[in-house]
Amino acid sequence: MSDRFFLRDFTASSLTSVEMQDIQEALSSSVQELWAMNGSMERLSGGSWYVGLGGVAATLLQIYNNQSLDAESCQKCLSLAQSLCDAAITQLVPHPKKVTLLEGKSGLLALSAVIHHVLRRTPQSEKDVKYIIQLLMLLMSAPTFTAVLTSRCLILIQMLESLYEAQVRALPAGECEVLYGRSGYLSSLLFVSRHTGKALNEEILKDILLHLIREGRDGSKALIETNACSRSDVGLYFPLMYSWHGERYLGAIHGLVGILHTMLCAIQMSQSYEYELQAMELAFESTRALIQQCLPSGNLPF
Repeated sequence: MSDRFFLRDFTASSLTSVEMQDIQEALSSSVQELWAMNGSMERLSGGSWYVGLGGVAATLLQIYNNQSLDAESCQKCLSLAQSLCDAAITQLVPHPKKVTLLEGKSGLLALSAVIHHVLRRTPQSEKDVKYIIQLLMLLMSAPTFTAVLTSRCLILIQMLESLYEAQVRALPAGECEVLYGRSGYLSSLLFVSRHTGKALNEEILKDILLHLIREGRDGSKALIETNACSRSDVGLYFPLMYSWHGERYLGAIHGLVGILHTMLCAIQMSQSYEYELQAMELAFESTRALIQQCLPSGNLPF
């Protein structure tokens, strides 16, 4: 397996001041190039975080948040992030099963909400609110919200939460992973909560966590029934297990690592303890099983 990974011996603390300066200059140069390309970039195809303008906008927002460049460059990053996110929204092709942070509607709604939170912009008139809604109606096949004259950020969050009833509930029961499943939608809510301070919608959170627990337990039982493991095999017993398109994955994008990480982040940010302790115990036990499966390199088998 040694040819399937690279040893990582790089740490931030090992960088010299000269190397840090080189990185900052390269980053600043890249931002200037993106700024010069702004108009042409908006005509590029693809809107999602995963393979589109949404990912570029999210990166620029992160650079702004880190404030690692000069003030002018940071402002350019924020301005670019907003314009590219708006362009991504208009370019994203709606799909009923693409509702996650990385792929689909919720990621762009979450990103736009955070950008407007940073900008602290509020609608100047009812016409301004209607403009935002008309722009984002491209993403909503069956909107179930009632818009009110409030901050742009809150309007976008309202739209994001409305996606749960409109589309996320209709996903196949087994769609739990990060790229296309419920964990991916929950990641959008977590992104907004982390960057705006808005509390998570506890009803949606409870619904998703209980679904992940049910599916994970069923997946664990199915794993035992295939004689792949038993409760006595401490290193192989997973209290939670999931499959995607009939295959079990341990990694982040389609597998157990991504789902567990999302669950633990949600539990940490939740304001209720009604069901979180159960979810946390299952997540910890599953994480323990994952650690025991790690290769000497730190990677997971597949």
